[in-house]
Amino acid sequence: MTGTYSKADIGMRILIEHLLTLPNITPEDMCIIDADDLLGDPEKVLGYLCDMLDEGFREEMVNWGEIPEELKKQLGKWKGFHEDALEAKGIRKRERNGIREVWKRGSASG
Repeated sequence: MTGTYSKADIGMRILIEHLLTLPNITPEDMCIIDADDLLGDPEKVLGYLCDMLDEGFREEMVNWGEIPEELKKQLGKWKGFHEDALEAKGIRKRERNGIREVWKRGSASG
């Protein structure tokens, strides 16, 4: 996504409001992960999710190695959608790409 956008543009508030209308769902039941945060520190973010789920963090959650050929063949049906994922061997930590500054500029309008 390029350009500036507001929080309203991505529909987060609407999604959360919808989830809260479901029976037996409270804010404590939710864990919303910003993809930029995940890519900024995958081990920390997945560690937090694992703690919330009472699940132990495992290294293969971020470094899974080669994807089996059979799975590549199945996912390869959707050309243009899975290419990067099919070649990935894990989630690599990356530096922020300036999205927080864009978010700050866009948040004034939404």
